[in-house]
Amino acid sequence: MPNTEQTQRSQYIFKAGQRLGIPISEDHAELVAKSSDSLYDAIDTVRSLEYQDHEPCNVFHPVVLIDGSGKGGDR
Repeated sequence: MPNTEQTQRSQYIFKAGQRLGIPISEDHAELVAKSSDSLYDAIDTVRSLEYQDHEPCNVFHPVVLIDGSGKGGDR
């Protein structure tokens, strides 16, 4: 049984590519839709692991570089 949400997303990707003049096949649009599903599943898994630890945190936080002086730098 096909996933109707994924089918709708792949059709949306295909039609958006056509409107923008990007040559994309329906098969490729379906692969892009499947990949985005996998990404969202991975993000949901990470978020559920955060809640299991009972520590609120943002996994996707910016990285702060520390120079030799021990002070944070943004270079």
